[in-house]
Amino acid sequence: MAEVALSFVLLIGSGLMFRSFLDLQAYRPRLRSHNMLKFQLLGARLDGPTPEARAAVMNQVHSACAGFPALKA
Repeated sequence: MAEVALSFVLLIGSGLMFRSFLDLQAYRPRLRSHNMLKFQLLGARLDGPTPEARAAVMNQVHSACAGFPALKA
């Protein structure tokens, strides 16, 4: 009798785990990737010798990107 009860517990547990697995497979995160700009800086001195040099490069990048037209959400 105990073996039958244990087999039912294992069967129910495996069914619940399988259902959870299917739910995870169907899950699609809601990442809003539209209206995003992604780029890579090539040749930029982001590893400059001083923090001031790195800040200067980042300020140049920021001022260059400030000229882009604003994207409407």
